[in-house]
Amino acid sequence: MNIGIFGGAFDPPHLGHVDNAVRAFESLGLDRLIIVPTGQSPHKAGGVLRPAAEDRFNMAKLAFGIREGVSVDDLELRREGRSYTADTVAQIRERYPGDRLIFIMGSDMLLTFASWYRPEEIVRAADLAYLSRGADDTALSECTARLERDMSARVIRIENKYIDVSSTKLRRLLALGLLGEMLPLGVYDYIKARGLYDTGERPTGGDRLLEWSLRRVDDKRARHVRGVCETAADLARRWGADAEDAFSAAALHDVTKGADAGLQKVLCSLYKVVPDQWEERMPQLLHAKTGAAAAAALLGMSEEICSAIRWHTTGRSGMTMLEKIVCMADYTEPGRDYPGVDKLRYLSLRDLNGALLAALQMTVQHETERSGSIHPDTLRTVEWLKSQGKEKCDA
Repeated sequence: MNIGIFGGAFDPPHLGHVDNAVRAFESLGLDRLIIVPTGQSPHKAGGVLRPAAEDRFNMAKLAFGIREGVSVDDLELRREGRSYTADTVAQIRERYPGDRLIFIMGSDMLLTFASWYRPEEIVRAADLAYLSRGADDTALSECTARLERDMSARVIRIENKYIDVSSTKLRRLLALGLLGEMLPLGVYDYIKARGLYDTGERPTGGDRLLEWSLRRVDDKRARHVRGVCETAADLARRWGADAEDAFSAAALHDVTKGADAGLQKVLCSLYKVVPDQWEERMPQLLHAKTGAAAAAALLGMSEEICSAIRWHTTGRSGMTMLEKIVCMADYTEPGRDYPGVDKLRYLSLRDLNGALLAALQMTVQHETERSGSIHPDTLRTVEWLKSQGKEKCDA
């Protein structure tokens, strides 16, 4: 028999994984395909968004019930300690001593295969197959040649119309009510029923709200969000605003920033947000609207907080104190490093309107030089601020 082994975290299992499994089954002429959810991966750390092994196993069973001959095996989940492919392949080889084993992986994994734990043992026990995404295969061809030369490996290329889904992005965005359509039938319902990936968590404020928000973004964005929270709370205390509201709005101001242009449109549909013509051309602006909508619908944030999220990017005529503070904090948080930022920080503690006007004028100049496209709300905010008296606080 030809037996395929397809491992992965499957955290969560999505349509891309299922598509890969089907393609491998058909292309390799498999009699049996064994899906192996990883146990304690030597490459990936755990975290709040990582569900229990039992849940990953149950989701995999729901996802991969695609045809006769496909099964999900919990052998790595039952094994103590770190999970290594060499041990998994050796264990399956003991079960099927006379059959052909084919270990299936993504193309990125093939490129690092030589550095894995005991790779020579893997290639002695099984052939290798990798799923090609149809991109430039020069590096993969060179890698294949090296493995065949140095390890006597047998490497098979599988053409695959890859469904571009990121498990990392799915984990971050599922709690926003997004991307259920990218999961196999039954998996999304299981996630919601068990409250996995924060889908059952609804923090209302403070550090718990911040940590919930940080799990929606990447590490670089997380550092930025922490800085905006710190700066917004300081500015609120300086200007007599509600520091808790400022902290909450800052915590959520980029909560949907991790969604790309296509996913922003899905969020707009989900939350009934209507992009204007400039946002259609500049979808990076949409996170302000979709973030505010998510904060209201999912977390029940107040109108004042949601409005501060909504206007933190472009500003608007008639901005409230909280809106100004969050917008200014976004410009001046400690991680910002651009010409003129120190002057803005100094000015924001002495003339809030003047600081915001200067910051928005810098944006207008930068975007005019870069793309020539400025949202009219920003231009209107600049004109409105010019007409306002200074909003000062004694040093």
